Formats: sequence, C-alpha cells, structure tokens
Amino acid sequence: MSELKLVAHRVHPDEPAWDMFCGPIGGRFVTRVRVVRADTLAEHDIDHGPEEAFARIPPLYMPSMLEENVGTLLEYGERHRHDLRWWNRAQEMKAESTLIADAIRQEEARLLQLQNRSVSGPYQRSERGAYSRTAARRRFQDRRREAR
Repeated sequence: MSELKLVAHRVHPDEPAWDMFCGPIGGRFVTRVRVVRADTLAEHDIDHGPEEAFARIPPLYMPSMLEENVGTLLEYGERHRHDLRWWNRAQEMKAESTLIADAIRQEEARLLQLQNRSVSGPYQRSERGAYSRTAARRRFQDRRREAR
C-alpha cells in the first residue's frame, strides 16, 4: 500500500531541510532532500543516473531536523558522490583481514591434533601411532596455557 507524498518541484538553497538521502532508489542514484511544506514533508529528488555508474559509492543519510539548509546538505551529498574514501577503506580492511582464515586454520589444526591425525599432503591424512585422544587433548591444552 503506497502513501501519498508531497513533491517539491523547487527548493531554495537557504530553505531549512529535514533530511537528505544520497543513494540508490529504484535502480537510479538519487539525492533526495526533504523539506517542510504546509506542515508536512515534501520530497525533492535529483536524479544522477543509473545505479551501476555509482556502484562504489555507499548510501548516505543525513538527518538535519531543520538545523541545516538545503544548500549545505546538497553540498555534502555532492562531495560524497565524488569521494571514494569509504569504498577504498572497505577494500583495505578486506585485504588486511585474516581473522576468519586464521580462525579456520587453527580450528582445523586443533581438530586434527585431537583426532590423532597428521597432514602429509594436500589430500592425505594419516593416523598417528598408538597415542590416546585424552593425552593429545591434555598436551594441546598444556601448550595453549604456556603460549599465554
């Protein structure tokens, strides 16, 4: 069920703004500014083109509650559309992060040690000699305590 929306065809840069959203809406990259008109929120949309052209730009929402004017919010939105800082930061963090891979590797090594198995090659796991699981677990826990 859709609701009725008031559309502002023109907004003045000095007019107080309620909020601004800069991001994809319906397959298009849009800057949407909402202003108060006749005691209700009116939306003014600026279409910047297809969403694919702005794939690296994350969405931006800035609430203003009538403290900032339309011109200031549009300036922030324009600066955000041309700034790849947050996309670059996300890519750097993905490249630096080895947390999940390290945790998986440690868990595999722990399970193999507790099951008395050794890895000899990429597809070969052979069972160790007569070595009990309780002794293997105890030895593993002792090494872990010493490492702390």
